[in-house]
Amino acid sequence: MTTHSKPLTALLTDPTGGALGLSLAPGSLVIETNDGPWPEPLLWVANGVAAADTWAEYLPARDAGLQPVLLQDESGIEQLASITSCDSVC
Repeated sequence: MTTHSKPLTALLTDPTGGALGLSLAPGSLVIETNDGPWPEPLLWVANGVAAADTWAEYLPARDAGLQPVLLQDESGIEQLASITSCDSVC
């Protein structure tokens, strides 16, 4: 697998992440901010709720330069699986 310099940008043309060695569930890239569109994707968000036993499926994203993140609502229930670039968050 080749490391992509902007792995989230690679998901624009390859939404499953296959070229990055990933097998992402259906989801979408977030490029909108309160101030309008960002010039490149900020993060990828799954369409569905991530089950606890699927977390390991997202760990290979680290090898592609991405960081898996689970987001929770106020009650603490896992709502979304997100993957973000370490360049913008870490």
